Amino acid sequence: MVRIIHRGDIIHVIMSSVAGIYILQQVDTKIDRSKKRIAEINSVLDDNSAVVEALRQLQEASDLMDSATKKHAGVQGEIDIVASKYENGEKRLYSGTVTNPKELKDLQDQGEALVRRIAELEDAKLEAMIVEEDCKEGLEGANRNHEVALHERKVLEMEMDSESTTILDDIERLEGEREVALNSIPDELINRYELARSKYRGLAVALVDDGMCSGCGLGVSTGHVQAARSGSRIVTCDNCNRFLYVK
Repeated sequence: MVRIIHRGDIIHVIMSSVAGIYILQQVDTKIDRSKKRIAEINSVLDDNSAVVEALRQLQEASDLMDSATKKHAGVQGEIDIVASKYENGEKRLYSGTVTNPKELKDLQDQGEALVRRIAELEDAKLEAMIVEEDCKEGLEGANRNHEVALHERKVLEMEMDSESTTILDDIERLEGEREVALNSIPDELINRYELARSKYRGLAVALVDDGMCSGCGLGVSTGHVQAARSGSRIVTCDNCNRFLYVK
């Protein structure tokens, strides 16, 4: 049996097909945009450099603090040793047990040298204390910066996770809309659409706006515009070869 299809039915099928791939393209564009945003979010989350750098600076500040503390302690330890020697020398000098003039002179000279050394060490101690205080402030600042970096990272992850969840829900909904759109389009036209979309960076169907192809920007002949509007046949742009659709 031969099935007779009236011309009006054919035009309706063609118009539905072109409108269908236009709708499909809109859905695919939204899906692509959503997937691109998901990739951007993943890239942002993969970049943990701010926290890593803050931790590096904190470790560096901690090492400097340890070094400054050891330096201060070392100078203080040397002061204690020299001061002890000085006290012992002074005790011997004034104990009355040393009567030899030369030995007394040596004790006096040694005491004076130790006093000078203590003065030098006290200056070094003051410098060490200043450095230690600076390192302490640096460590406190680095610790604050690290805490801020961790907090900002946590907030960022929460925001990105929330946005990702919303986008993934949107993609799931759009995939459903895509299936509906596919059902109205012949397989052969879907294949042509997919090839064109791949070739033209996602824009397989171009709107005709004021006689111009929105894909390449060049003019479309009146005949093509009328054919695309009437739905008598599937029309492509003579310049860029995209499908033409007239709303």
